[in-house]
Amino acid sequence: MSEPRIVTREELRALISAKGEYVLVDVRESHELVHGMIPTAVHLPLSELAAAIALAPTSFFSKYGFILPKDERIIVYCRSGSRSSKASFYLCSIGYPAENFKGSVLAWSEIDSNVKAH
Repeated sequence: MSEPRIVTREELRALISAKGEYVLVDVRESHELVHGMIPTAVHLPLSELAAAIALAPTSFFSKYGFILPKDERIIVYCRSGSRSSKASFYLCSIGYPAENFKGSVLAWSEIDSNVKAH
């Protein structure tokens, strides 16, 4: 198993600005989303990750509204980096090219007033 690469806030900001190719996944629980999401992010709670991955692609898309590709960069974040670390390690262990935005919401909230530290 390869270890997930760490993504910095500056790297993520540049990727979002450049409209790069990636899937940004917020693994916080639904009740935490009131604090805002990083632009371009999609939501898949860590508590549902393993069951979600087991779904057929059409069922996954129907439930979550996006595709989790095995051939595209996946960047995972949460509130502080702990859950995103678990999620990125899990995804890497089953063949997804997952990376961890370790600073997560706490770091992003310092540069985006639409995302609040909590």
